[in-house]
Amino acid sequence: MMKNSFLCAALAIFMTAASCTEAVTVVVENPTSHKRLPEMVELDFATLASELALVEGETLVLKINGKEQPYQITHDNKFIFLTELEAGAKAECVISKGKPSEFETIAYGNVHPERMEDMAWENDKVGFRAYGPALQALGEKGFGYDLFVKRGTKLPVLDKMYAMETDKEVWAKINELKKTDPEAAEQMRLGITYHVDRGNGMDCYAVGPTLGAGVAALMGEDGILFPWCYEKYEILDNGPLRFQVRLQFKPVQIPGGETVTEIRTITLDAGSHMNRTLVSYEGLEQQRSIVSGIVMHGENNAYACEKNWIAFDDPTTGSDNGRIFLGHCYTQEPESTGLECGHVLGYGSIAPGESFEYYWGFAWDRAVENGIISFDIWKGYMKTFSEQLKNPLKISINQ
Repeated sequence: MMKNSFLCAALAIFMTAASCTEAVTVVVENPTSHKRLPEMVELDFATLASELALVEGETLVLKINGKEQPYQITHDNKFIFLTELEAGAKAECVISKGKPSEFETIAYGNVHPERMEDMAWENDKVGFRAYGPALQALGEKGFGYDLFVKRGTKLPVLDKMYAMETDKEVWAKINELKKTDPEAAEQMRLGITYHVDRGNGMDCYAVGPTLGAGVAALMGEDGILFPWCYEKYEILDNGPLRFQVRLQFKPVQIPGGETVTEIRTITLDAGSHMNRTLVSYEGLEQQRSIVSGIVMHGENNAYACEKNWIAFDDPTTGSDNGRIFLGHCYTQEPESTGLECGHVLGYGSIAPGESFEYYWGFAWDRAVENGIISFDIWKGYMKTFSEQLKNPLKISINQ
């Protein structure tokens, strides 16, 4: 989900100079010597609409190399679409007026008040959740991000998983059956829980009072200042290609006396294993240390710390649930990486008015369709992802 925001400015300049036209052609080129991971291209929709003299009610059609493809107009007025290019390859993207085909939603999220107000989101490859305020109200310290592994489908499945897991009628039957036949009650529970894989994935990851799969947190002299659950949320984009949510946390007093409010914006694009996350703190009065990290489960599990990324090979919970490969990637090289407080960490700093940006995500070795079936392959993914952040696609506008 690496972005090409500079294209918005380039497109605006081109369209200011150009007269109204029937179509806009954008050529996207891979300047690197390796195949790129799927990534999103962004155009400025306002200038695009102006160039095509688009009026209210009219729609657009996108064709890439002659084949119609899905696109999305985001909350911040970007026209986005997905590309995947071989080494040195080009894609000709033609945008014109017309009625687009119906495309299925891939990147999607939803809040689940029936399950402690979890915020859960997913795309074609991975699923995630951030625990909600109802969980914090119970005093349970679920600080980090949780994961839902996926396989066998590109479509959203988490709403269905939650619906089964929280079915009140079934739970009433389970609780009643426990009185007379505990074994049958357990079999009924296993029939609805999202902790069992029925072919499309499951929850087999443990979080607890840790950073889980990828939360960022301020560092104090005594260690990580773990954030609790979000207080408010706003879903900014919800498919078909991009999910974005803004989470706001309760004001908290940190060592040194400042009272800060964390604002966290998470973006997941179709085709990617990685979330882009921006973290900022209202009320911050001085530069502070910040980390993002992955909790280390089990013993003697493999991990990697490179200049711009960290990774961990997680054993999953339960029996015979495969391996989860987790990673963080940084747009700016972290000050250091290493092991502390039971986590693999990337260390940075954040000043008042700044944001800390990083990417985090995972792959599951049971999702063989994604091709990431070993930790070595995952480390290769992380390396390529990091290189793409440094070497954006080459974009040109043809008149």
